[in-house]
Amino acid sequence: MAKKKYKKKKKREPILTPQRKTALRILLGLVLFVVTIIVTASLVSYPFTWGADYSIKSAEGGFSDALVAQNVCGLLGCRISDFFISRLFGVGAYCIPIFLLTLTVACFRIRKAKRLRAFLLSLMGCIVISLIAAFVAGVLNHQLFSNGAGGAYGYNAVRWSNILMGELGTGCVLAFLFMLWLFLLSGKVATAIDNFIDRAFHGKPAEESDPVCEEG
Repeated sequence: MAKKKYKKKKKREPILTPQRKTALRILLGLVLFVVTIIVTASLVSYPFTWGADYSIKSAEGGFSDALVAQNVCGLLGCRISDFFISRLFGVGAYCIPIFLLTLTVACFRIRKAKRLRAFLLSLMGCIVISLIAAFVAGVLNHQLFSNGAGGAYGYNAVRWSNILMGELGTGCVLAFLFMLWLFLLSGKVATAIDNFIDRAFHGKPAEESDPVCEEG
């Protein structure tokens, strides 16, 4: 009997080859770069144009396409800046471009970046700065932007906190949250504060303190 010949099946190439992965990564980086520019320009333009652009908002909360927006990115910039600054975080929204830039840098492999850490720190920065801005604006009785310096989120959160703990309690909690955020950003902040306290009370930084005196 003749032996059956079996043809060797060719291995299929994976859909995402190394070259395709590289191409997708570069394309994603380019998209994020464009998004970063648009978002940053929209947010930076908002303090100078929000008054003029606020007048073209319709009763439903949108924007009329028949009118020309003063925002540098047009109606798109109005929508972006109004959402992040007015409706959400106020001046805290300026942490968002930093996060987008971090993602862009990671995609181009310019520098290693921990994306989850960057997201959490950026989100915490948006919230903490929004709350502090709303608190300070309330104490000074100063109205900035349509919903205040802290945006609608910061205004409502601080208003609730003031009812619960008063301005003193709210201020203490916000100071703690701000210091916690700074410590999470960099461990050098804690070292700098420790050195400042040591200079103020002992006349020299903590790392230069005499170990013999500490033991005694």
